[in-house]
Amino acid sequence: IPKLVAAKLLQPINQAYVPNLKRNIWPELVDPWYDKGSRYSVPYTVYTTGIGWRADLVDEDIGARDNPYDVLWDPAYAGKVGIYDDYREAMSMVLVKNNLDVNTSKTKDINFVRNELIEMAEKVNVRTTIDGAYLGIPEQRFAVHQAWSGDLAGAPYYMPDKEYGDPDGVLRYWAPPDAVVGSDTIVIPSGAKNPVLAHHFLNYMLDNKHSLKNFSWLLYQPPLKTISPPKLVSDGYILPNLRSTIVEKNNFNRGATYTALPPAVDAKYQDAWADFKSGVGK
Repeated sequence: IPKLVAAKLLQPINQAYVPNLKRNIWPELVDPWYDKGSRYSVPYTVYTTGIGWRADLVDEDIGARDNPYDVLWDPAYAGKVGIYDDYREAMSMVLVKNNLDVNTSKTKDINFVRNELIEMAEKVNVRTTIDGAYLGIPEQRFAVHQAWSGDLAGAPYYMPDKEYGDPDGVLRYWAPPDAVVGSDTIVIPSGAKNPVLAHHFLNYMLDNKHSLKNFSWLLYQPPLKTISPPKLVSDGYILPNLRSTIVEKNNFNRGATYTALPPAVDAKYQDAWADFKSGVGK
């Protein structure tokens, strides 16, 4: 969002046209860290970043490990491990695993992450994907994959027909209390031909009824005040074995959040990621 604003590609939001923002959305995301005062965006969905797996391919409770992230380096799962093809998400996973700042600018930390990722590639022949969590795990291409909560919540829809809906409850998701948390957003381009109508669309998407209907298909959770985590299971939105994919408001008080990196620091991240990608499986 800061880059788009600096490039004058977004127009400010007139909140008088979007009353559902303050009426229905968690206060933490009415005034979010990435867009103070919601001047240029409204929240669409929220998520945590953790680990997804199939219990029928992984003979352990990954979340019970002293450090569950270690499973991504475990040779026992070689050839069946995946992480997101996203440099900030993949590198932040290593930072969270080692109790380091996900926005660190320290060269030693960035080099440490690079070396950890290269070690992962050597130990488990890790593959980088975008669809590995919500599609690759159901298809058994992966036993374990770095995962956004919404990807695992929606994974039952990609199970084979004979397992549609995960009747055997094999899908699992874990994220630490201080997991990376994020918010996808909706914005209005500066060149929008119908800006007032665009504002009404934003307000429509922040309406409780319409937002929940969208959630029932997308399964990335909207940050609605009216959502009760237990009811998301009892009402059938989320399967009981995937209760851990539900995001709670407190996640935004204790979780790690991304901030924009200065260009020189971002270049170091990109170089470290390139070093890793040059030897990783696709």
